[in-house]
Amino acid sequence: MVLSIVALTIATILSLITPRILQSGIDSLTSKDTRNLPYYAGLIVGIATVRGVLTYIQRYLSGLFTEKIGKAIKDELYEHLHHVPVSYFNRMPIGELVSRASSDVEVVKRFVNNALINVFWIILLFCGSMYFVFTTNVRLALVSLLILPFISITTVKFSRRVRPLHLKTQQQIAVMTRVAEENLYGIKIVKSYGREEYVIDRFNKESLGVLNRVLASTRISAVYSPLIGFIANSSLLVVLLYGGIQVISDNLTIGELVAFNSYIGMLLWPMRSIGNIVNLSQRYIAAKDRLLEILNSPCEVEPKTPIVKPIKGEVVFKDVTFGYDRDNIVLKNINITVKPGEMIAIVGPTGCGKSTILELIPRLYDPQYGTIFIDEVDIKRYKLDHLRKNIGMVFQEPFLFSDTIRNNIAFGAPSASMEEIIEVCKKAQCYDFIMNLPDGFDTLVGERGVTLSGGERQRISLARALLIQPPILLLDEATSSVDVETELSIHEALEDFRKKSTIFIVAHRLSTIRSADKILVLENGRIVERGTHEELLDRNGMYARIYHLQLVGED
Repeated sequence: MVLSIVALTIATILSLITPRILQSGIDSLTSKDTRNLPYYAGLIVGIATVRGVLTYIQRYLSGLFTEKIGKAIKDELYEHLHHVPVSYFNRMPIGELVSRASSDVEVVKRFVNNALINVFWIILLFCGSMYFVFTTNVRLALVSLLILPFISITTVKFSRRVRPLHLKTQQQIAVMTRVAEENLYGIKIVKSYGREEYVIDRFNKESLGVLNRVLASTRISAVYSPLIGFIANSSLLVVLLYGGIQVISDNLTIGELVAFNSYIGMLLWPMRSIGNIVNLSQRYIAAKDRLLEILNSPCEVEPKTPIVKPIKGEVVFKDVTFGYDRDNIVLKNINITVKPGEMIAIVGPTGCGKSTILELIPRLYDPQYGTIFIDEVDIKRYKLDHLRKNIGMVFQEPFLFSDTIRNNIAFGAPSASMEEIIEVCKKAQCYDFIMNLPDGFDTLVGERGVTLSGGERQRISLARALLIQPPILLLDEATSSVDVETELSIHEALEDFRKKSTIFIVAHRLSTIRSADKILVLENGRIVERGTHEELLDRNGMYARIYHLQLVGED
């Protein structure tokens, strides 16, 4: 950046002295003294060459600096987004974040490259031109610069009108990006229901919204730029008329008039550039505010003196109440005690809070009331990454990265050996189908595992969780997409794993959780029943009704 400014400074100084050389050459012609003409011509050509080289260096370095700025912002955004709570993504759609990390960062880059650096050039050129204008002819300078107040007033008014328009434009671009991303992710649903025209019209509506916002700001810019040009060029008319009179009166040489005209031209360039800079500045302010909104969002809370110690797997919920917001209480006064090595199953109707209980254990969310303990320590006192590295979780909707099967399984344990990977794959009942693939473990699964079936993705996700050998294993409908026979085989393999881990299972098929040490039945965010499979059947409550309904369905 420093070298870029140095190159820009030298190039500008060379531009400023060129009219003086031209003045000397013209005045020598008018006096019919041509002896120094080759010298002046050579000097002008030499200066132009050096200035061209310096301009290339300056633009290359400023472009490089701008790209580094853009990368730094994107890196900081990406890092910060990995430290905000999961609840942040419930409020901020991914499409909105993608828009801000792309279009808003590009606005910042354009501002740095085309406005911030140009401000230095404008100040240097303006001050230099003013100096040479006044040293050439004070009276002509004063008359020519009467236009400056008009330019200032016009610029202020333009700035006030265009800033809110740019903010609305960036917001509309974010909406359009979100709609496009959502429709493309749901392309199978769109095609299955024959709703292509609907989603196309929906996108076109948002795209038209962007166009209208852009046109609104363009209409103002279209008036501003020629208006500034007209006001600025008015000074050239003054130079021609008043300067011509001065030449006729022998108060000004032709060379001085030409030089003065050149300096006025240089002075007008910054004035013309002000409109573009103001425009970019207002867009930058809008983009900057949207980026800072992300960067200023609170991160997950780490304890002041974090605890890092081996975890055995005892989990206790004490009077836990949780809601995603104040009006949406999901769990109410939950009390659970799980000893190390126990298997706990959680069942209940859809939306009763089963998955939420699991998500509270690794602190993906924090309860509003009550406390969760692991090994008699409040989980908020554990170092976050230490806590989560000791918990393996398989979500209801398995997620795979666009990578090989091997790398997806080893995501949480990148140093795992191939033997260890094969062992957990056999337990997760995914080894056979992986080996039947042409590239085996090196098979690329596509974006979000699109090349695999739902059951295959679930089994790979289970293998990924088993590989880290966690003291606490959380399975949220982890086998809902596999057939009954495979599910039973997986649960048989988990019986061996119970010796090493405390296991929480959210299950739909109750026949697979009969061996659980304890079964919790949830309804409307409360635990309404708890006990073993046999105990709950004997009570003939909700669990028994669900179990018998499933038996009838299977028959």
